[in-house]
Amino acid sequence: MKKWGQPFRAAAGLLPGVLALLSAAPLTAASIEGRITNSVTGDPISGATVRVIDRQNYVFYSTTDTTGSYTLTGLKDGDYRGEFSKDGFNGVRAGGTLADVLNGGGWVHASGDVPARLDVQLQPWGSLRGRVVDEDGNPAPSVSVEISLNLDNLATTDERGEFTFSNLRPGSYTLLARPEPRTSWHNGEQLGAVPIYYPSATQVADALPISVKWGTDVAGIEIRLKSVPVHRVAGVVLDEAGKPVAHASVKLLGKAPASSKTLLMGIGGAGPFIRSPVAFLTIGGTIGPSPEPILASVESHNDGTFEFAAVEPGDWRLSAEVGVDDEKPRAGVASALVGDKDVDGIAIRLSAPFSVEVAADWGDTTLSKPADGDRFHIGYFVRLAPLDDQPRLTFDPSAVTSIKGLFPGRYRVLDSPALGAQEGTYVSAVLLGGTDVLDKVVELAPGAGPFQLILKHDFGSLRGTVENGDGATMYLVPKNASEIVSYKSKICGPGGSFQFKNIIPGDYYLVAFQHTGDFPPPDLPDSIASIATTVKVESGSAPFPITLRPSQWLW
Repeated sequence: MKKWGQPFRAAAGLLPGVLALLSAAPLTAASIEGRITNSVTGDPISGATVRVIDRQNYVFYSTTDTTGSYTLTGLKDGDYRGEFSKDGFNGVRAGGTLADVLNGGGWVHASGDVPARLDVQLQPWGSLRGRVVDEDGNPAPSVSVEISLNLDNLATTDERGEFTFSNLRPGSYTLLARPEPRTSWHNGEQLGAVPIYYPSATQVADALPISVKWGTDVAGIEIRLKSVPVHRVAGVVLDEAGKPVAHASVKLLGKAPASSKTLLMGIGGAGPFIRSPVAFLTIGGTIGPSPEPILASVESHNDGTFEFAAVEPGDWRLSAEVGVDDEKPRAGVASALVGDKDVDGIAIRLSAPFSVEVAADWGDTTLSKPADGDRFHIGYFVRLAPLDDQPRLTFDPSAVTSIKGLFPGRYRVLDSPALGAQEGTYVSAVLLGGTDVLDKVVELAPGAGPFQLILKHDFGSLRGTVENGDGATMYLVPKNASEIVSYKSKICGPGGSFQFKNIIPGDYYLVAFQHTGDFPPPDLPDSIASIATTVKVESGSAPFPITLRPSQWLW
């Protein structure tokens, strides 16, 4: 069952009968009724659990009948909201909108003889089934299979080589089969079993994505293993003094495809959520290339040495880390260029976390710059998203003008619109050595920096109405975005009204959906270009109000 905020967890830990008894004085004829249906088929959902909570966190239970209907009677006059769940479905609270979760809304008032109404639709999870076969087409048992975009992303093939992933959200998934490493010789050439992407690719860039939608069961997927020319890659992990490091985790990193995108977080940022002073919360995020996948991992021996027995020719990255769960973590990276022979003698030197200083050029701003001694977090304006699987450390709130907790390696430089919106300022450029590296990849090591931020404050805004759009979800996406896309999203208010503030001037796509999934559409902005309205945002006040019609959510 889906869990919500702390008050709900506390109340849910008590027996339903006790909760009903505590809330029973005085009882009236107030009641709540409703119907739960499948969002894909429209069919009623029987046996769904209904939990209705009042403002004192007392919980009342019911279960839907064969028609998907439920009724709760004998309630006190007051406000209530519900949680609805069933195995095989994505549970929801109240109407299931993002506004309910983020704004604490979704309350219905029950009083008198007329029942309050709470109808909801539950979204059925998707699933994906297939099998792994060897080079001769025979079932390959005991092979690990990984699926992208899913926290529970590991399955193991059975004796028939079959695997299943269930409870999948809509999305474009990539499958990776990891056979046990083995090598053999054929005609004087060493061949090895390597990780294979669906359908039979050794590089993720050549993988075929699999689309899953709500309630769909994608079956018949077959991953065919194969052996390819490989070589041995070996080296040693060293500490700062050049001494061998035992039991370090060493990883072989692949190359992420440019077409694969994910929600980017990073060290130094305030996260993807953007608070707004308007009635409904504005959220946003940054979507960009996925991190580089881990193709294989080993542990260094007592003398610090490590070895990957089967590595394809190519230009690879290696990362190593030790003591990540201790007080003194250390990490490092190295490159491995594999050609037509084995590669030996690679040294991965570990270092302790370091920091990079951050300075800001406020330009011709009318805003008050932070005075000396003010705890103004300039470091919040920029985020660094690791590419080399460096350990993730918690952001240090004491780092006012620096980003701490970094390890050697490559990072993508991102701005942090969360704080920029609040302070009336945004990052137009991030200079490193005089070069603008915003949205670019940089290599960082101890002694790197400082970052110089060029800040501007010429925000614009948008306002308008969505027809019959009370509770509709808006997306505002830059039209000419590069591979890094920063979007904003908003829940419409009463009458379908909406307003976006603190928008960087430029051309945008604006689109509304009456019902959406939990995540933005894939491949923004291309995926919404054909259904969105193009708007131009200029510095200053909002232009004439815009009127939109909601589009159908397709993902």
